Amino acid sequence: METPPTSTHRLFIGLPVPAPVGKEIIDWATRVLPHEYGRILAPDSLYLSVAFFGKATPTHREQLIEVVEGVSLAKLTVQTAGTCLCRHGALAIDLHDQTWTKYFEHFPMWAPPGHFMHTVRKIEKELGTHYERHDVPHITFARIPKENRKTEIEPVPPSFQFEFDRVCLYESHLVEGGSQYQVIAECPLRT
Repeated sequence: METPPTSTHRLFIGLPVPAPVGKEIIDWATRVLPHEYGRILAPDSLYLSVAFFGKATPTHREQLIEVVEGVSLAKLTVQTAGTCLCRHGALAIDLHDQTWTKYFEHFPMWAPPGHFMHTVRKIEKELGTHYERHDVPHITFARIPKENRKTEIEPVPPSFQFEFDRVCLYESHLVEGGSQYQVIAECPLRT
């Protein structure tokens, strides 16, 4: 895979929300959120973030492509709960009765055993960063500007139950109006 001509890359690993569920979530958000409250994301921009690498080098990029393409993880069924307003203005759907501990119990299975998380932690250490995870895994569906973050609005979403069926390595590109995510490596999760 050809590396774009840049010295660093904004990369992250995520589990994308299946397209039909993403569309349902965004259709719901469009109905309940006032237009002026914030920017609702596109359905194909919904994912559960696993790790973020803000200034990855081309070497890190290639290492992450290799490790993501070699994943061996079972599909993961989740159910949504309520919503939360996270740091940096992310309005998100919580995943019901889930904790990061539960997700990381799965990750040592990524092939070869422990290799995935070992590589993620190694690169985080080399970059001098550590991904700050919230206590509850969540899926961001809207970005709220600073001036609206104190406004009391907590829309209660319908319950969605679905299965994460693949893992992706994304590159984030800052463009006018927000970020665009490009999948640069992916691997289906096994049944």
